[in-house]
This record gives sequence, C-alpha cells and structure tokens, in this order.
Amino acid sequence: MIDVFDRAAAWQPDSLCWADGSTGVTYMQARAIVDRLAGGLAGFSVSPGDRIALIAPDSVRLLALIVACWRVGAMPCLIDPRSAPHETKDLLDRIQPRLVVSAADVPWENGTVSIDDKKLTNGSPVKTQHSETSPLFCSTTSGTTGAPKLAVLQSGPVTSATASIADRINLRRNDVLIATTPTSSSFQLVSSVLPALHVGAAVVLMSGDGAAGAAAALADGLGTALVGYPLTLGDFAALSAPDGLRLALSGGSPLAPRLKVEYREQLGVPLVESYGMSELGGFVALGRPGESESPLRGAVGQPMPDRPVVIVDLDGQELGAGEPGEVTVTEGWMSGYLSDVEATTRATRGGVLHTSDVGVFDQDRNLMVLGRLSDQVPANLPEAYPRMWEDALHDHPDVLHAAVITTEQGHTGFVQSRPGRTVDATDVMSHLKKVSAYSALHAMVVLTQMPRTFSGKVDRRALAARSRGEGV
Repeated sequence: MIDVFDRAAAWQPDSLCWADGSTGVTYMQARAIVDRLAGGLAGFSVSPGDRIALIAPDSVRLLALIVACWRVGAMPCLIDPRSAPHETKDLLDRIQPRLVVSAADVPWENGTVSIDDKKLTNGSPVKTQHSETSPLFCSTTSGTTGAPKLAVLQSGPVTSATASIADRINLRRNDVLIATTPTSSSFQLVSSVLPALHVGAAVVLMSGDGAAGAAAALADGLGTALVGYPLTLGDFAALSAPDGLRLALSGGSPLAPRLKVEYREQLGVPLVESYGMSELGGFVALGRPGESESPLRGAVGQPMPDRPVVIVDLDGQELGAGEPGEVTVTEGWMSGYLSDVEATTRATRGGVLHTSDVGVFDQDRNLMVLGRLSDQVPANLPEAYPRMWEDALHDHPDVLHAAVITTEQGHTGFVQSRPGRTVDATDVMSHLKKVSAYSALHAMVVLTQMPRTFSGKVDRRALAARSRGEGV
C-alpha cells in the first residue's frame, strides 16, 4: 500500500490529498510529512514488525502517521480516543505496542509520545520497510457480540480490495470524499482514505460534524462524494439538495431501501451501499452508481471480485438463489485476531471466514443481508428479521430513523420523526400491519433523537436499555 501512496504523490504532487478542520495538504506535502514522521518513529526505535497504537482525533497528522508506520514496516493499531479508559487499557494490554502515540494521557506506561511532539518530525528519511505481506493495520471490531477483537489485515489483500472499491464506484482523480466516520473505524479507511490513494483523489475528514457539516462543505464547493453511516446519510437527505455532490456511499449497517430511492429521485445522487466487516479490510459486496431494481429493494449489490462469497446452511453446504443462510467469504480476509487463537480458529473454521450474518442471493447474485445468526427467526422467514421491520418503518412518511430491538417480550420498534413532522406510535403500528407480512411488534417507542455510538451508528445497547425501562 505504501507504493500506492508514493505513486499518487509522484503522479499529482500539487493535488489536494488530505484536509481536516484546520489543515489541508497536497500529495507532495503529505509525502514530506510522512517521511519526517517515519524518521521520527525510527528515532523512537520503531522497527519492522512493531505495533504502534494511535489514539487521537481525526486529523491530517493522524493519516500521515498511519502511512509513516507503513514506511518503517510497523503496524498501526487505531483506538478511538473517546473509548473509556478501561477499554483503552484492555486494548493496549492485548496489542502490547512498541509505542503509543496519543493526543491525551493514556493508561500505558511503556513508551508513549504526544502526537504533537516535535521529536516525531525531527527524524531523517528512512528506507521503506513495507511489503505486500506486511500487516497494514489492526482493525478493532465493533464489539456488538462481545468484547472487541483485534483483526490483523495484511497489505496485499487490502490493497487489492480498496483498488476494487475505487473501480466499483468509479472514483476519479478530481473527486473529494467527505468522510463523516472516524478514522479509527476500518470503514473509514477502506471506504475513503485507501481507495482515494489508488486514483489520487482527496479526503476531507469531517467525523463529528454530521450532516450539517457535510452540507456546509458542499455549499463551500468542497466535496463530490459523501461517505457515512445510514443515520448521517438520512439526516443529510432531510436537508436541502446538495450542489456538486455526485455520489454517496453507505456502510456500517443495513441501509433502508427508501433512502436509496430518496437520494436518486429527490437529491439526484446515486447512493451505493456497502457490506463488509472489520475482518476483511474491504467489502463483501458493494453497489454500483446508477443501479436500480434489486439494490433499490434492499439488496446491497454484487460481491466484490476479490471476495468470493458463498451462502451456506448450518452444515456448511452451499445454498442457491433465494435460500437464506450464513454469509461466508472464501478469500482475502484477515490473517487472524491478535492474541486470540481460539477466536481466529472459530471464525475461520473450514478454511472460510464466517461472518455470522444471514444473507440471501437473488438470481443476479445481488446480496441482501437479513440479520445475524443470533436473531430469533421462526421458520427462517425473512420477514421475521429485525432488519425487515426497520425497512418497513422507514417507509412511513413521517419517520426519519428507525430501529428494532429483540427483547424477551418480543420486538420493540424505535422511531424518530422527520424534521417538521410528528410521529404517532399508533399510526406507525397500523402502517406496519399493512406492509409487514409477519407479525406486529411488541411495542413502539417514539424518540426525539435516535441514540448513536460515537462512531455514528445506532446505539443498540442504549435502545435495549430503554426497552428494559432504563432510559436512553
């Protein structure tokens, strides 16, 4: 991957590479910063194979540090700076980094340096120690099904995956991607930062600024592609029509079909959906700009060429079109979980990556993700998955955001109204009875604001607490 960065810097040195709220750098300037930081890391005795923990808010300097780690052959391990101290300490204990580069004090005593320390930029240029077999980064899983795991991604497969992503969405040299998700998430890296390097496009870091920040950037003439999670993209669609935007890309969780239609028909912009996971360093499937039919009815799109996908039953036997089963990936996944042989063996049993997601192919090999294997699904009916209720809730004209949580009592729905409208719980339940073929929800809760994790996804743990009467 370091060769991709160097090649882009050589091709168009004066084009914008990265920008944040206060800094913008060209590819030539980014290359110079990376080289200085690589020399600085070498000055801290960082060598090939070392693990470097990076704990800082999104910035040009953070992106440059990631690439600088590649230059010296080290593996960057990104930790969200908003993580609780005990969570950060747990991750550091498992990573055992040679050096921690942080924007604030961290619970680690064995080698730390401030991200702003001038010593990091006082080093001399170093020879590149990175190859396609080198670890590219350590990806922290979301932890929705337990403690977060640390997936190690290698350079070769991720380089191939992100080149395929750039090609699938027709990314161009003059594109400017507005990245609304945090750099600490693997989605941000594989959806914007790394694909941009393949074509020499630019990335503007806007995590935390939300839809309003993205709209303001577009109003200022900065941005051609919007990358985000469904909540942010839904908020954005509720604002005025954008100028200059030609593409939107979603990921992190299933996207309501209604939102794809709104982007196409009201904003005049194709919204493509991705489906991936931290263990891949890329996507399992991805839509194409301008698609219609199946992807607009809930499918993600076709599998990526470097990620062969097989839908299997509980015995591991391949299923055909229209038959829901577990999504498995046969090539291109992680080298393993850091310090967790048991979890690695379990996830890659049989020589494939088990996603624990339930999906189904249509006749054109478009993949639709229905839910998790752990979801309770009587008779394996697609309509019984929470995702199907969520799609139906999003079809209500007054609903902006929706989520469904499985509880001991049944399924509880949560909705947030569109700006300027009021959602009535009874009316929404009546709507569901008309459009859902399975059964009614146990309860419906109207929220003033859908709770979000600090990465921007629906905070399902908070919703589960609310369903237990603990508040949001």
